[in-house]
Amino acid sequence: SPTQFETLNENVFSELPGFARSSPAVSIDFNSIITDYFLVAYRDGKVALFNVANALPVKVWEAFTATGSYGSGHAPVSKAVWSTSCPVVFFVLDERHNLYVYDLAEDSEFPVVSEPMHSYEDLSDSESQLCLSSTHIQANGTSLATCVGSSISLRTVKQRFSRSMSSDEALGILLSI
Repeated sequence: SPTQFETLNENVFSELPGFARSSPAVSIDFNSIITDYFLVAYRDGKVALFNVANALPVKVWEAFTATGSYGSGHAPVSKAVWSTSCPVVFFVLDERHNLYVYDLAEDSEFPVVSEPMHSYEDLSDSESQLCLSSTHIQANGTSLATCVGSSISLRTVKQRFSRSMSSDEALGILLSI
């Protein structure tokens, strides 16, 4: 039967030499401003930045811990999403409901912020979802929401992470990683 979609580089990212993936992808998110770049979050805690022109990742961030450092005892990643307003900022949520904010203009290796999104005692059986609004709240920045079961936490991202940036400046930062 005819398809409504054209295939572009089918399977180009399925087997990546030199990039061992031991777990399945849990989310994929394209940068809405620099559209040749996308993030892939893997269940084992890795987050990879790809460019559509290359099957190998541009950058891979390893497992996360609640303090924002790398090491043992990490939680699986639930989701990674780009900021809808700043093309070099992205957010990662792990299954312990810790949120990591990456600002590649400030630091391309480590999150610039890491904090718990929920203060509940035991959320180990709840699934978390990360949603980033595409509508900008003019005075307060961008809204960020997490959902745990029926509980929703809504926060406003500081202006620092929702600032405007030219495509050329953002592309220069992404190319320098």
